Amino acid sequence: MNRHFIIILMGLFLLIVQACSVTRTLEPGEELYTGADVRIENSGFFEDRSLKGTLEDVTVPEPNAMFFGVAPLKLWMYSLAGDSVSGKGLRYWLKYKAGEPPVLWEPFYKIRSLNNLKNKLFGKGYFDALVTGEKEVSGKKVSMQYDIAKGRQYTIDTIIYQKRSGQQDVPFEIFKEESLLKKDAAYDIDKLLEERNRISDHLQDSGYYYFNANYLVYKIDSSHSDKSMKLFMTLKNNIPPHALKKYHIGRVNVYPDYSLQAEEYVYDSSQLKGINYYSRMGLVEHDIIDRSIMLRRGEHYSDKEYTATLNKLMGLGIFKFANIRFNRDTTTAEADLNMDIFLTQQIPKSLRLEMQAVTKSNDYSGPYLFLTYLNRNTFRRAEELKVDLSGGFESQWTNDKINSFSYEFGADVSLSFPRFIFPFIDFGKYLSKEYTPKTTIKTGYSLVNRVEYYTTNSFDISYGYSWQETREKHHKFDIVSINYSNLLRTTSDFDTILENNPILVESFDEKFIFSIKYEYSFNNKVHEDRHFYTQLLFNTEIAGNTASLLDNLVHGKGSAKNGTLFGIDYSQFAKGTIDLRNTYKLDEEVDFASRVIVGMAYPYGNSNTLPFSRQYFIGGANSLRGFHYRSLGPGSFNPEDEDRFLFSHNGDIKLEGNLELRFPLAGSFKGAVFADAGNVWLWSASEERPGAKFNPDTFHTELALNTGLGLRFDLSFFVLRFDLGIPLRTPYQTNGSHWIRPKFFQSSWWSDYPVFNIAIGYPF
Repeated sequence: MNRHFIIILMGLFLLIVQACSVTRTLEPGEELYTGADVRIENSGFFEDRSLKGTLEDVTVPEPNAMFFGVAPLKLWMYSLAGDSVSGKGLRYWLKYKAGEPPVLWEPFYKIRSLNNLKNKLFGKGYFDALVTGEKEVSGKKVSMQYDIAKGRQYTIDTIIYQKRSGQQDVPFEIFKEESLLKKDAAYDIDKLLEERNRISDHLQDSGYYYFNANYLVYKIDSSHSDKSMKLFMTLKNNIPPHALKKYHIGRVNVYPDYSLQAEEYVYDSSQLKGINYYSRMGLVEHDIIDRSIMLRRGEHYSDKEYTATLNKLMGLGIFKFANIRFNRDTTTAEADLNMDIFLTQQIPKSLRLEMQAVTKSNDYSGPYLFLTYLNRNTFRRAEELKVDLSGGFESQWTNDKINSFSYEFGADVSLSFPRFIFPFIDFGKYLSKEYTPKTTIKTGYSLVNRVEYYTTNSFDISYGYSWQETREKHHKFDIVSINYSNLLRTTSDFDTILENNPILVESFDEKFIFSIKYEYSFNNKVHEDRHFYTQLLFNTEIAGNTASLLDNLVHGKGSAKNGTLFGIDYSQFAKGTIDLRNTYKLDEEVDFASRVIVGMAYPYGNSNTLPFSRQYFIGGANSLRGFHYRSLGPGSFNPEDEDRFLFSHNGDIKLEGNLELRFPLAGSFKGAVFADAGNVWLWSASEERPGAKFNPDTFHTELALNTGLGLRFDLSFFVLRFDLGIPLRTPYQTNGSHWIRPKFFQSSWWSDYPVFNIAIGYPF
């Protein structure tokens, strides 16, 4: 039966391939272009790989896209739709939305490609290179073979910074110490342009407001017989006189509530620290704006200070637009720039009602309702007051056996100040001048009803700071974070689980968590021109030390266990988690993404175990997708009672790794192939959970492993994700083996093993 099924599938595949022949619909004389290959003479397999790729990129035209580099899937769809297609329906979608027309060969493509190759080689220092091209024909398909005899590459022997008469006031030569051009380095036009931009940026940051990189030119002496050259950098002739002057800031005017619709309005004027303010409504205290202006009267113009001023003004959160205009002051003999700052305020107060479909890391998904009140300028000093009310219903879509439903309600109130508030010390002066730090006070309440198990409520209050170091680096530090939680209701099923697990009882006990938290994030995806992105997330939490100190002062208990504060137990633990994510763009639409998570938490002092909310779990739609959420570990532990798994698979240590290849399918539909591995462990052995202890010599044998396929409907602002996870290896043995043998043609295997996940957003 299975053999016949395979034969049928292969027959259908061959029929589709035959129907989608990409050349059968071509007109007589038309030829399908399939791409170009560049062959560099006298180079080994690993030599000139970068140069080969660079040269292939400049050949024209771009051939039809290949699915996984094997088949022109989009071209097949275009061909499958046929010729006569109406303005709607499946065939229209195949042809004009999912598909792409064939790229046909034209003779002038060869001439253009040869010129592009010669120019690119010349720009890389191969001045004597020879390029030839030959057309290769196979039926109605055409490809090009370009052969390169690149010769010897020219190098830079001497770099000379040379001024002309009348250009002495522009000190471009003082920046040569950090030059990107080095002696004996290969000639590269891209490096020359980069060096020119670097010096221009330095000059603009030093006050030369009207200077630009086009005023710097190179002269080359390549007459040496040893393929080396002298390189001269100088200023071009006929530069406008004002571009050769160093400018200082003159008059500074600020319009805090500027509007194009109210340009003729009469403004009230005032002055603070030499800055003129022209206001219509006076909604913002001027000293808050003053702190954000980095360019001051009498100081030389600086591009960095200009950017910092814009960043800090927008960082206040009360302005929708910030525009700075400079103009030369013609009333004085000095080289002064007058500066006008136009600030358009956002609507200060807003009320928003929003409904969302939410997916959480615990595999709960469902509709949520959010009501948000926002006041961006509460006390006229850019303080942000935010009140959030939320409520929703959730269900675990990946597991219909237990804990299927949940109801949740939450309320949060936060007040943020656009500065560091700390007694006696101004920490703001130690931070980046380019960004606005914030101090936030936050309090919240949540009620969670896990229908089949328990109802719990939680109160939170925190005081902390957040600041941005660079475009890529962010910090958040809560110096005070207090959480109180307790159980309001338990079911008989949950009581039975607690009776069999005394450690779990402590993790759910009524407790205070007094902690300090620190979070650091790095994300270089802000640079959109890169092909490799890294995101690093690190957070740590230390809890209970302050509570223990207060307990000792009040009760004098020393380091005894079971300490209390206000008659309630408190937790003591230390926790740290590192989440490293990398994305490599194989081409414009194909990404290879990876993630590694390492987490450790250690209870001590007043605690034998971590609070339930601080424990590690693994599995689910955003973790190991071939296993249900909280269905793995710790270690090789495998509970006999399936209904206990939700509360049995917690750990103090977590290790997880994920790989995912993401590629386009058709239109907004994307595909993925993924693999996940990981597990959680305990620091100490547990009688209730044998095999749970972490052992550095054997932990790798207790890793779970899965693979799978994904389908995503990606609208940029919204992503609906479907993942089919296939388990391959379990941490425990089943029928004498850790490995699960896929049996794709047995219905019992499909009902027992694969996990179908529905989620919103990408997993990482």
